[in-house]
Amino acid sequence: MANIIQISDPHFGDDICNTREWPWLLDSLNAHDFNLCLALDKFLSIDMIKQDPPAATEEPLLLMNGDLTAYGKSSQFGVGNTFLFSQHSVVSDDSDKQPLVGLAHPLKSENGSDLYADIPGNHDHGGGKWLYPIVKGFDPRIYAYFHNVPPYVNRYYSSDGIEICVFGIDSCTTFAEATLNLNPEADGGFSAAHRKAFIELLMQELSKPLTKGFPLRTAVILCHHPFRTDGQAGPLSPENGYWLAKVASMFGIRMILTGHTHSSWTEPVEFKDINGITQQVREVRCPTTLQVPARLDPETKSPGLWWHTVAAKGDSVVWQGTLLLYSGDRFQLLIDDKQATVPQRVEWYSEEVPNLEPPSDELIDILSAD
Repeated sequence: MANIIQISDPHFGDDICNTREWPWLLDSLNAHDFNLCLALDKFLSIDMIKQDPPAATEEPLLLMNGDLTAYGKSSQFGVGNTFLFSQHSVVSDDSDKQPLVGLAHPLKSENGSDLYADIPGNHDHGGGKWLYPIVKGFDPRIYAYFHNVPPYVNRYYSSDGIEICVFGIDSCTTFAEATLNLNPEADGGFSAAHRKAFIELLMQELSKPLTKGFPLRTAVILCHHPFRTDGQAGPLSPENGYWLAKVASMFGIRMILTGHTHSSWTEPVEFKDINGITQQVREVRCPTTLQVPARLDPETKSPGLWWHTVAAKGDSVVWQGTLLLYSGDRFQLLIDDKQATVPQRVEWYSEEVPNLEPPSDELIDILSAD
């Protein structure tokens, strides 16, 4: 079984504290909160291992859904990378304390698994010039220096024989080909070149034979912008959301992880394919994990993170996820005991997906023709 930890929108600032360079700016420019960093560290290095024994025997995969930085400055990438990739926890006076999820370069386990993947958010594209209303819609220069640039694929190999392909796509490229390169609403989409490159990557990578000893393959797409808004930030445009859902379905991918709105959501996204048949993919939207303030907002279910498990079941793969929320000093499962006598999970899903097959020759011909 594989353990996947999904975090999003940490908004690392220049300092390791919850400060703002210009207090009069938008709340979205708030930096990370040090208390939340400590809570995430506790969860990844202590609580997760205690709660689930398999987590102690298999290195988890950490996925970050964008907006690593407050507004794309190189110094902010430095702070974020120091936290994520340090060989030691941000603060630690315990000699036997484990590193933050073992994330020390190189970011691979002994069996070749990639242990980390992320994508840029709209704040990461700001190039250090995030001043409303003159908001840069696309400035990829700084992000490319520190991180893999989508589209790309990372692979993780679970102990029960599953190859998990993580495909990164950049939903901030919608203005890459625009003459007027501004995006004050922070909505999302994909440039024509990015769409083409993403489809070519899917065809190339999913056509590869399965790795020996791993008879099952599943895949997930990381996308910063969600399919619909909840009043806080712009989503993917309808045509771009339809395109992403259709492409995922065509390749048999049923899981899309998103962020951006700082609130939690999960549901199947339904759409009609070119034959008029209703298809669906599941979106799992992660709230902000580290941005201030370090207190629970029940309405948005934030701050928080998703803990996914991926396990083999015969010839299929079962994805399960649970939302963990900030409790005051930790990220943990919070029980809502007001709705029923039996405690209910705040948010949870279970999705059984078929083994991912290589794209058919017919599909490749159709896509190649486009």
